[in-house]
Amino acid sequence: MEYLGLPAVEAIERLNSRNIKFKMNYTVPMRGYFKVDDSKLYIVRVKVLDDNVLELTAAAKMRKEV
Repeated sequence: MEYLGLPAVEAIERLNSRNIKFKMNYTVPMRGYFKVDDSKLYIVRVKVLDDNVLELTAAAKMRKEV
């Protein structure tokens, strides 16, 4: 899948420019133990649905703890 691993903003721009229908899901760590940067979303899963709509799942990049 060509959108896997891309920043979400870039993937959305590509999909819109190609008139590809998609829906977006977001995932976050359950317990909040891992600190994430909500401003940097990346595509971590791509699934083609029955109606040829792409289902993208985006996750925030983990922050570095120094």
